[in-house]
Amino acid sequence: MHSYTKHHHLNLCHLFLLFTIPLVLHSCKDQDDETQKSEHETLVSYQKVSSVAAQNIQGAFALISIVYPEISKLNFSNLSDVEIYKVKYKTKLNNNEVIASGLVCIPKKAGSYPIISFQNGTNTSNAGAPSENITNEQFALLENLSGMGYIVTIPDYIGFGASNNILHPYYHRESSDASVINLIKACQEILKEKPTEATSNGKLSLLGYSQGGWATLSAFKTLEENNTTGLEHVAASCGAGAYNLTDVAKHILSLNTYNSPAYLPYFIESHLRNGLMNTSLTTYFNKVYADKIPGLLNGQTNIGSINSALNDTISRLMTPEMIQGFATDSKFADLRNELLQNSIDAWNVKGKLLFVHGKSDTTVPTFESENIVAKFRDLGVDETKVQLVLLDGVNHGSGVLPWAVKSLVWLDGLK
Repeated sequence: MHSYTKHHHLNLCHLFLLFTIPLVLHSCKDQDDETQKSEHETLVSYQKVSSVAAQNIQGAFALISIVYPEISKLNFSNLSDVEIYKVKYKTKLNNNEVIASGLVCIPKKAGSYPIISFQNGTNTSNAGAPSENITNEQFALLENLSGMGYIVTIPDYIGFGASNNILHPYYHRESSDASVINLIKACQEILKEKPTEATSNGKLSLLGYSQGGWATLSAFKTLEENNTTGLEHVAASCGAGAYNLTDVAKHILSLNTYNSPAYLPYFIESHLRNGLMNTSLTTYFNKVYADKIPGLLNGQTNIGSINSALNDTISRLMTPEMIQGFATDSKFADLRNELLQNSIDAWNVKGKLLFVHGKSDTTVPTFESENIVAKFRDLGVDETKVQLVLLDGVNHGSGVLPWAVKSLVWLDGLK
């Protein structure tokens, strides 16, 4: 899906090794008996799947600072060992209860810690879900961050892990918000139940990239409008997210070629299969691809393979009617409404927001971050509340780690 420069590809490989080798070689791999907590409102069960030693966290962050010196601004003076738990919890899709899953990372050292919720980017394979792939470089980075004094939650999203019998409802705000917020609630229940000296200090921040940037902003807005966690919502960092889905769809349809052709099929098929729309794939896609899409979205095929199986030439992938009539034709009203319902608009935010986007991003256009920030400005929200950082020479794939470093330094400064 992502195009990497050679330099950034090497950086990603180095970081993967730096963060995952300590996790794999020095973690406790004992899997405790799954602790059932069915009496709780949200928590179903939790199970320790790994742990990370403080000395390995310190070594990993010291090495990463060679590539990204900015990360040395973080405080490494009082690190803790970390315990990582796979958690099952109750959430909802279409008002039906779903048992979802995710990771919760808790410092072993006694203390009162803020909670950070991390939302990952587009994923189509169950093997790529956080609780199924804890050594992934992004997830390992967040797991190591816990040792610096954070309780970290990482939802799988509905459709992965414990709920992998469902096709993930891609870019569906209501279920995405629920999966993020209910894992935070389940984490709070673990902290009350588990014999641990780590407690929450009552503060919550969120961060995510790509789909995760959208999911982060959506959940943050929902929490500010209706605080169901009892936590203080401090800040959210949103990297390269698509916030106005209608604008993104129009942009894609205006192109000759698009480097991530799986995005629109993923949105449409997942909303059809989950009863959120009532049309057919052939309304939007030429038949040769409409026939392929359901089989590609099988929970086993990764996003890169799906992109390769489709066609990046828009006129070959989409019907002529869709390309020409999407904005006005009544046959596309169902899709237009679904895109509108799952877009996020600016509001009079109480906490702090950071938007980061690569200037060379052709997967999620940079104007998505620029436009949402402009809407906040129109409401009178200034740079003390909402900041925008645009990264030179950075595309969608190579922007992940620069965004992560900036986010962690920014959030640590708000601690």
